[in-house]
Amino acid sequence: MINYAAITVVINVKKELVHDLLLSCDLHVIAMLKQCSQRIYLLRMLRSQGLSADHLSTIFAGLIVSRVLYALPCWGVFASVGQSGRIDAFLKRAYKFGFSKDIITFNELLTKSGSSLFLKMQSSVHCLNYLLPPKKNHVLQT
Repeated sequence: MINYAAITVVINVKKELVHDLLLSCDLHVIAMLKQCSQRIYLLRMLRSQGLSADHLSTIFAGLIVSRVLYALPCWGVFASVGQSGRIDAFLKRAYKFGFSKDIITFNELLTKSGSSLFLKMQSSVHCLNYLLPPKKNHVLQT
């Protein structure tokens, strides 16, 4: 006999966990963008002091892009379209103000960081390597 009440409870718990995860991702994006906005103010002050565009771009990469990239493979996959749009708008605005040499998008950063993590995981000394399936040896027959 199937206990439908238990199945309903499990489904409701999963829905709540997903809702909480999406909410915490939203809070993370809000806090991150707030911190990045404060750092943009610092870049404006440095530009007003006569710092060159090349140096501003380097500092932008170190202060802001690195902040967006921090743990991005973990939380980025849970970001909604609206959240990624807010991050894209922030990065586009930074490009418009001359702090970045190139237009950077959230999806571009997410793809690069995920690929980088996967490549690093393939090393036998990486702490996450054990999570990967064993390597298969393909023998080509001629």
